[in-house]
Amino acid sequence: MRLKIPYETAEERGVFLELDVDQGNLVASYVPREQAALTDIRQAVSAALENPIGSKKLSELLAGAKRVTIITENQFRQAPAREILPVLTGH
Repeated sequence: MRLKIPYETAEERGVFLELDVDQGNLVASYVPREQAALTDIRQAVSAALENPIGSKKLSELLAGAKRVTIITENQFRQAPAREILPVLTGH
């Protein structure tokens, strides 16, 4: 059996390692179901900030804060920072 294992980097999307495995050695193959892409990222971020699960609203957490650090994605955890940051910073 030929398995296709995702092997992506920040520069290369849709890259797979192909591995031949004898059917007798294969116990199982798990392929996660990906969620559909968000149609409006800015609206989704705004909604999440106003209606967090198990936490206070971001505005409540930041009340009285003088400094804030925002950590964005890296090559292993990509996020559309260009669309998210303006919502977080109010720009």
